[in-house]
Order: sequence, then structure tokens, then C-alpha cells
Amino acid sequence: MTEKIMDASLSMTNGESEVTVQGYPAVKDTNKVLIEGRLIHVFTSPRTTLLTVMTMTGWDRNMPSAISITVPPELKEQALALNVKDVIKVEGVYRTVIRTNKETGEKQYVYNVTARSLEKAKSDLEALTGIEGGRSYGASYNKVILVGDIARTAQVRKGTTQITLKTSVPGSERSFYADARLYAKNMKKLAPQLIVGNHICLIGEIQTKVIEKEGCKKEYIHNLVVSDIREV
Repeated sequence: MTEKIMDASLSMTNGESEVTVQGYPAVKDTNKVLIEGRLIHVFTSPRTTLLTVMTMTGWDRNMPSAISITVPPELKEQALALNVKDVIKVEGVYRTVIRTNKETGEKQYVYNVTARSLEKAKSDLEALTGIEGGRSYGASYNKVILVGDIARTAQVRKGTTQITLKTSVPGSERSFYADARLYAKNMKKLAPQLIVGNHICLIGEIQTKVIEKEGCKKEYIHNLVVSDIREV
């Protein structure tokens, strides 16, 4: 693995200057989603299996966000053994995919979470004592951890920047692109890090907003909202 120079110091040895360089391993590309919440819906067909898990998001953890998870064929049997209302844990990968609206022909950018492992979550009783059963569970959550290169940035509005990150996943030769939204009152402080080509790490969560328009169906908007970001 290549190393990235993070620090250098200057010292004097026998009257001559000597530069000491401290190197740290470069941070590998990462694409990981961690979800724990209550299973509220299961959809299955010969071609597709989808799970919907409810999590609580936002600064005060009071914003319900339903996360749709694509189940690959190798996990289908395990997924169908779960019951609605079960509290489950999922680890997966996150990406943004482009779909075309059949009615309008417009391109839509939507998120996709594909499971790599899933299981029933342990209750507090089982996690703390090893005794099976129990009714109390820890707080639900969804966390997205991404490390990769910035492919594009765009200012959505004042204080809001859309970041497209190019990442990779172990065992796959494909690149994964993920869109994330960064909200900041003082974006100038972060601007030096938000340069196309920079290698960054960001942590965020998928948040769901419901928009109701008069005479129209409810529209569900999903965004990956950044809670922490740093160049690495």
C-alpha cells in the first residue's frame, strides 16, 4: 500500500539539516452501510427481494426514515425467514443509480442499499447477559461510511453542497458512485477539502422526507446527509 506524507519535521545533525518524514498508510476506499431497525415490509418476486427497515435519524433522533434494502439471491432464503416487526441488523453497500421515469422520460438519481449480510438483532437482555429473548432493543440507526475520490461537487443552495464520491468495494472490479448532501453554515472552511480528485472520508445517514402536494400522492425524498467529512 502506498503511503501518504502527513507530517515532516526539520532537525540539525552535525551542523547539517535533516528532514524526518512521518508516513501513515493511505486510507483504502471504503463503502459500508450499517443498519439496525424494525422490519416493516417484505417484498419478493422471482427477480427481486426488498426489505424495508424503519430507523430514527436526525440530530435529535426523532426523524423516522424508512430504508429500502435490496437482497441479493444468496441472501434471499435468509431474508424470507425474517418476520415483519423483527428488529434486524444489516451490513451492505451504498450507491446512487440512475433510473428513467416511464411517464416523463426524466432521469432520476435514487439511492440503492444492497445487503451483504443480515440477521436478527440481539435484544439488550441477550447482548448484555447472553440470555435469549427479551423485548428491549437499542436505538435504531443507519450509518454510511464512504472513503473515495470526489468525482463532482455542486452547490444546491446556500449552505448545501452535493458531493459525488467514487468508491470501490472489496471483491468487485466496478466503481460505485454515491451522492451525498453536506449542510454547513460556513462552507468556506470546508471548501479546500471539497476539490474534485481529493480522497476523502465521509460519514452520514440516509434521511427520508415526505412531501405532500395538494391533489398529488405523497413523494418520498431520500438523501444521504453528511455528519462528518475529512480529507484522508
